[in-house]
Amino acid sequence: MIIYQDDSAVSKNIINYFNRRLNDKTFNVISYNEFIYRFSKKKKINDKNIEEYSWKEKREMLLNKARLLFNEGRNTLFLGAGLGVDVGMPKWDKLLNDLLNKAKNISHSKIGGEDYPNIDLSCNHSALIVGRYIEQSFKNINEFKVQIHKSLYINNPSPDSELYKELTEVILTKKVSQVITFNYDDLIETALLKKNFPVHSVFDRSHYSGNEFPVYHVHGMIPQKRQIDSTPVLSESTY
Repeated sequence: MIIYQDDSAVSKNIINYFNRRLNDKTFNVISYNEFIYRFSKKKKINDKNIEEYSWKEKREMLLNKARLLFNEGRNTLFLGAGLGVDVGMPKWDKLLNDLLNKAKNISHSKIGGEDYPNIDLSCNHSALIVGRYIEQSFKNINEFKVQIHKSLYINNPSPDSELYKELTEVILTKKVSQVITFNYDDLIETALLKKNFPVHSVFDRSHYSGNEFPVYHVHGMIPQKRQIDSTPVLSESTY
């Protein structure tokens, strides 16, 4: 189940698009209002209609229901850039900005990171289009990967923050069956390995069926210290 909070017309159209194509009835994509309503099994909670609750009250009900479902096990964690930012890694726009500067230095282009806002606007705020522009500015894929590594790990990040500790403890409970991450780094694997927890990184087309805990890098992987040959996904051409 995927729960989303944005109730805009655009979001609803996107959600309906996917719902129509999901044949598995055990999988659902619903709004948090619908989630609260569906799992409450009644139109009123404490003699109040669902619509009468504030967004903060709805959020708390959602979290309580999510806790109950989580404790049943077989959960999947989806991780994004916010996790790395907690330990000094760049946000997505900062990463693109850094890569733009590095591409300028390598290709002697007149366009650098200071032009990122204008480039982002010209690309209709599409990270994929900006990524394609940056990717094509490098001489080869190896140089591209080297520069991504430098940008990601410039502050020598380590998974020792409270957020990483909490995530690690959650995974160690074995109520989580897998992690799907959109990040290039392998800090979550580093944190788990420090706990002697067997983990396996999946970053290519291979199908993993082992006994180790799988971490799926859907945008490729640029590990901090391990030697792994993976092509990072930054533009639609790499998909």
